[in-house]
Amino acid sequence: ESLMIVVLRKLYEERKEQLSLAQDPTVTIGEVREEYRAITGKERDLGIVQYETLLRRLRAIGLIDTVEGRTIDVRATDSRLRLRGSIRLILPIKTADEMDAWLRKYRKASEEGQPEDEEGVIDS
Repeated sequence: ESLMIVVLRKLYEERKEQLSLAQDPTVTIGEVREEYRAITGKERDLGIVQYETLLRRLRAIGLIDTVEGRTIDVRATDSRLRLRGSIRLILPIKTADEMDAWLRKYRKASEEGQPEDEEGVIDS
C-alpha cells in the first residue's frame, strides 16, 4: 500500500504541476501501472486481483475515486481515476526533491534486499 500511495502522490504532483487546476487531477489505470513499474524497477507488476484490491482499499479511505462508473476494473487501462487532494496529507512530502530522495531510498533498500513489513514499507 505504501508504495502505491507514493506512486499516486507522484502522479498527483505531476498532474497538478502540468495543469494548474483547482480540481483534483485524473490519471488512467495504465499510467498508474507504468509508474509503479518505473518506481519499483520491476518488469512484472502486481497481478490483477492485487491491483483491484489495493485500489479499492485506497478508494475506501478517500485517496482516489473512479471517474466513470462505480467499479474499478484494472483490465481497462484507459479507465480514469481521480487523485484526491487527501493523498497529500497521507504522504507528507512537500517537494519533488523530497519525493526523489524517498524513491532513491526505496530503490537502494530494494537492491540491498532489505525486507519490507506487511504494509510494504521498507524497514530501516
